[in-house]
Amino acid sequence: MAIDSLEWLKCLFALMIWPDQRPNNEEMMRWLGESPCITDARALYDASVSKAPGMKLAEKRTAIEIKMSSECMAAASGVLKWCNVISNWLME
Repeated sequence: MAIDSLEWLKCLFALMIWPDQRPNNEEMMRWLGESPCITDARALYDASVSKAPGMKLAEKRTAIEIKMSSECMAAASGVLKWCNVISNWLME
């Protein structure tokens, strides 16, 4: 859901700057720069950055969804980052 929102917002912002462009133009989103997508799910992060086929996941449907999300994020110049929210919260 976050990746869909990232694509939508970058497309909206790009169309405000370049209204004559196609909404699915990936170059517009790349020109706007990298966008961090932060997750606290370590398993999701590890599976997303893994280069192994099947990402060592038992459920193949999950592996396919993660692969599709990674490709969409790359098209929108998104960068997945992991943050341990619990330890940051305890340090405050």
